[in-house]
Parts: sequence; structure tokens; C-alpha cells
Amino acid sequence: FVLRLLYTTITGLGRFNVRSSSGTIIPEVIAAITETFHICMLSFTNTSTLLAIESSCDETSAAVYIGEELKSNVISSQMFHTKFGGIVPELASRAHVQHITAVVREALHEAGIGMERVDAVAVTQSPGLAGSLVVGTNFAKGLALRYSVPIVAVNHIEGHIYSAFIEHKEI
Repeated sequence: FVLRLLYTTITGLGRFNVRSSSGTIIPEVIAAITETFHICMLSFTNTSTLLAIESSCDETSAAVYIGEELKSNVISSQMFHTKFGGIVPELASRAHVQHITAVVREALHEAGIGMERVDAVAVTQSPGLAGSLVVGTNFAKGLALRYSVPIVAVNHIEGHIYSAFIEHKEI
């Protein structure tokens, strides 16, 4: 679990501007990456609490895991796209903005915890609709900064693959 978390964290960081104008990696970024690894290695156990946020397309969702147990999973679906015959990216992004706070609050409430109990925030960072991903990523960044917890960038496709391990640990 920790190795996967570290890999996902570093690949997610690679999506952000971490280089100076001369092309060298900014020393503060190296320090932040080192600190992230340090936090991940020391903090994550089988009793760690993870808040996961997903907003890659037309559903806003949040889930809370404590250890290996799913405590809550809240999904807000955008059914209004059916009248257009498909997803309208700008409308999807706006709907995420409208629903993400309530979805995350409800996930935490159903899990019976507050943000102060969360050890890390995971968020879908790709692939998906750009505007929708920005909403989820920025919301997760805000939580991570406010509560001083690491943020874990998750690849949407890899998430589907790894979800098989949740119910089928023998795989």
C-alpha cells in the first residue's frame, strides 16, 4: 500500500510546474517531495483514514476508508446530460462546483468523522474532463493545505484496475 501511495504521489506531483525558468528542479519542491515521502512512510498504517475524491466526468463522489474498511461512499450523479445525448464538459464542471462540498461533507458525516481524523486526501488527477478534474483537484488541494495532510494523485484508469483488490485480495 505504501509503495503504491508513494508512486502515485510522485507521479501526481509531476503534473505540476516543479522547474525554474532555467529548467532545474526548484529546491523547495525537492524538500516537499521528501517531506511527502516522510509523511507517507511514517503515517500510513492499516488504521489510517483516507478521504478519496473523484470528479473526472459526470459524477462527483467522495469515499472514506479507515484502514481497509469502506466507511462511506457518496455519489452525486448528473442525470441532466441525457437530454443532450452525452456529457457537456462545461456543464459537468459547473455541477461539480455546486456539489463537491456537500458530497465530501456527507461522506465524512456517514463515516462518523471530521477532517481532523483524515490522514491523507486522494483525488483523481487524470484522465478525464479537464474542467471536472480541476474542480476535484483544487478542492482536494485546499483540504490538504488546510489540514496539513498529504495529497495523493490517482490515475482514474489505474483506480478502476486496483479496485478489484478491494473485494478480491487474492488477486
